[in-house]
Amino acid sequence: YIAVIDADNLVDPNFFKEMNYMMSCGYKVLQGRVETKNPNQNWLTAAYSVWYALETRFGRLGAHNLGLGCKISGTGYCVRRDVFKQFPPSGDCLAEDLEYTSRLLLGGIKAGFARGAVVFDEKPSTLSSSLRQRIRWVKGIVDVQGRYGGRFLKNRMLTGFLSLYGDFLGIFTYALFALISLFATVSILYDYDFPLCGFWVNPVSYAALNIYLGIGLLTALIGLAVDRKFNKNTIFNVFGFIIYCATWIPAAVIGLLSHNRKEWYHTRHNVGTRE
Repeated sequence: YIAVIDADNLVDPNFFKEMNYMMSCGYKVLQGRVETKNPNQNWLTAAYSVWYALETRFGRLGAHNLGLGCKISGTGYCVRRDVFKQFPPSGDCLAEDLEYTSRLLLGGIKAGFARGAVVFDEKPSTLSSSLRQRIRWVKGIVDVQGRYGGRFLKNRMLTGFLSLYGDFLGIFTYALFALISLFATVSILYDYDFPLCGFWVNPVSYAALNIYLGIGLLTALIGLAVDRKFNKNTIFNVFGFIIYCATWIPAAVIGLLSHNRKEWYHTRHNVGTRE
């Protein structure tokens, strides 16, 4: 087996033990759990820590338990050597993790998730470097969509096609329905008709919408509590997390509009030990 780990990462002492155990269960590719190395540096790194905790539970563990496989994260993953030779990672994409995941899926290989195999990755501590990093990610996603989107659809691999947008669809869909719920609630309480809200202003659809939102929020809070992320720092930084999520909008727009310019921006790393 070959493990791929970023040079600046810190590796949990049980990383290889956990990977070895999961590989012995028959997995050919495994993604470990990526944690934030500097969660307490400032509000932005704290927001990254919460984001990655939620992404791990919803996007990695959830997909793994449903048998859909999970996306490679770019660090903290292991590949069986014969698979590595057949599908070597590519270095010509700004989102090499998504590109690698797509090639593996088209080759009939789903990555499993080794939750106990942990690596600690440093996150950007300034908003400018964070935006540059996420703009690069969006450019890479557009690139991968152009390369493999049609092939997924041609092979009737709808889950593979949707996985190209998995990191974006979840938060976007939840935010959209939360906004709809707000407008629908105002319409009900203040007798004001908002455009396109008519369907949601009836007992069944309004209840279903808010049950969905409530279950999502409750599941997220329980997940954060289980992962020991739901603490006073998280509570006091709720607006910081909202700002972080909101800044995905300009990052996505800029990345989409400039996806043909494939510059790679270096993200500086300064934290030597885990906080």
